[in-house]
Amino acid sequence: MIGRTGLVLVATLMALLSGCRSNTNATNGALAGSALGGLAGAVIGNQSGHTAGGAVIGAAAGALTGWLLGEAEDAREERDAAISHANYVEYRNDKWDRAISTNDVLEMAHSGVGDEVIIKSIRPRGSRFDATPQNIVYLKQQGVSDRVIQALQSQTVAPPPAYYEPAPRVVVVHDGPYYRRHGRRYRRW
Repeated sequence: MIGRTGLVLVATLMALLSGCRSNTNATNGALAGSALGGLAGAVIGNQSGHTAGGAVIGAAAGALTGWLLGEAEDAREERDAAISHANYVEYRNDKWDRAISTNDVLEMAHSGVGDEVIIKSIRPRGSRFDATPQNIVYLKQQGVSDRVIQALQSQTVAPPPAYYEPAPRVVVVHDGPYYRRHGRRYRRW
């Protein structure tokens, strides 16, 4: 049998190495797997008189198994991050597309639509409002009330960035014969 020193050494090694935050799941899995596999191999090998050989074989098998399981977890986390990022970008762009522009407000104001109606249309959708002094003066000259301008200012939606935001390595996930767009499922034809 393996002595207490060996057990303490293996337990300490597992606790120190498998908990490192900078390691990937694959690395942590390989480390934990080699420690557990080495321990199991030594115990099994001890019964046949080949403690060291059993420990080496067990450590190698455990490291490979732990690495493969950790690699699968890393891939799953990467896929989830890519899906989350794509959903966020789509949500942000959709919100920007739905937001009311200054031209929309001018069109409503010139058509005789009341302030309350304009404000109530701004609140749920947000606004694409450029809050420069020149733009505010222009809206006032066009007859837009202070209340509407304040609603535009308070409901401004952040524009999508003008540059490409690189996402993590993208993994395509197919949802059978369906695909999702704007939170709804559609059938592929």
